[in-house]
Amino acid sequence: MSGKMELSLLLMKKILSMAIMVVAGYAAVRKNVLKEADTQLMSALSLYIVCPCMILSAFRMEFTADRALKLVYCIVAATVVHFIFIAATWVLARGGHIDPVQQDSVIYANCGNLIIPIIGSLLGAEALFYACAFIAVQTVFLWTHCMYTLGGKAAVDVKKILTNPNIIAIVLGILLFITGLTFPSPVNDAVDALGSMLGPLGMLIAGIVMANIDLREVFADRDSYLICVLRLLVYPLLLVLILKLSGLTRILPDSAQLFMVTFLGAIGPSASTVTQMAKLNDCDYQTASVINVMSIIFCMITMPAMIFIYQLALY
Repeated sequence: MSGKMELSLLLMKKILSMAIMVVAGYAAVRKNVLKEADTQLMSALSLYIVCPCMILSAFRMEFTADRALKLVYCIVAATVVHFIFIAATWVLARGGHIDPVQQDSVIYANCGNLIIPIIGSLLGAEALFYACAFIAVQTVFLWTHCMYTLGGKAAVDVKKILTNPNIIAIVLGILLFITGLTFPSPVNDAVDALGSMLGPLGMLIAGIVMANIDLREVFADRDSYLICVLRLLVYPLLLVLILKLSGLTRILPDSAQLFMVTFLGAIGPSASTVTQMAKLNDCDYQTASVINVMSIIFCMITMPAMIFIYQLALY
């Protein structure tokens, strides 16, 4: 029991340290150091430079058959998780309870900006490597399913998907892992340095967004509470139940710990990318921003609790 509680407490401390970064971004806006318009530039840097570098850095691992097998397991697990979330949300949407922006806010978690730094610091470089499987799968879903739900068929551009820096980084990272090839040392150092910016940059962006939203309106939006409950409590508990009943965590000797990486990727706050894509498709991006901010605040409590429940049920 003490070991399970220890990981939850470490997770809470890490989330609190990242919350301080959010406060820094918030204060920078309040003191007129940064403006809301700066989020567009910072988001572009995060999406198209920093995140691809983080992916390339994480995939720079020595190839072994065991690692390759585990990576495949994580890719399959991440794909299944997204199909489960999409199916569950489709059922809810048919009842007319949630609109497309809310649907995508439930389905997609902030697995890059928030979860990657947490996994790297708590579980180590090996776990970070497997976490990239979740990011790779979610990136594909974001640029296909999410774009389709927000903008229709016209929003899904195959050429843009294939030339997206994140998709290119994933393919290149897998090739480097399989072949054992690597970049020259100066390039590796630059990639590592840029990739390490993902967490702090994402939290600063969240703080800037929060500074430009009336928090009283955030907590007055009753619909957003429902979305946060689904994203942070109902869907994570559904995954624990499925894993418990299916016995998947007994496939390998360390499957429970391996799938925890996927679980962490799935239980975070609503993806900030949904806000950016909603804005791109002229959808209600303010609602996506409200859900994102609210879920970031609530995840400080829910994520440690969900990890404790995961360990209690599956270890």
